[in-house]
Amino acid sequence: MDYDRAVFYYKRAMKEAPAAAIIYSNLGAVYEILGKQEFASYYYNKAVEVNPSFEDGVKNRDMHRKKTGLDVHVPPGPE
Repeated sequence: MDYDRAVFYYKRAMKEAPAAAIIYSNLGAVYEILGKQEFASYYYNKAVEVNPSFEDGVKNRDMHRKKTGLDVHVPPGPE
């Protein structure tokens, strides 16, 4: 899978549907696979911020936080 391309399309989707928590959560998962843990943490947190009742987002955020100890709430610097 072309993960850089996935990042591009998820970011484009965020602009079109900024209230869709699943987009942020999926983007977090892509960044986690890419080893960019600060970005993953930020987007997992953003998913929960957008929709606190999105169970998969909460689960992904909590599992990532437990694995990495990260809890990033501001966008990390440049990729």
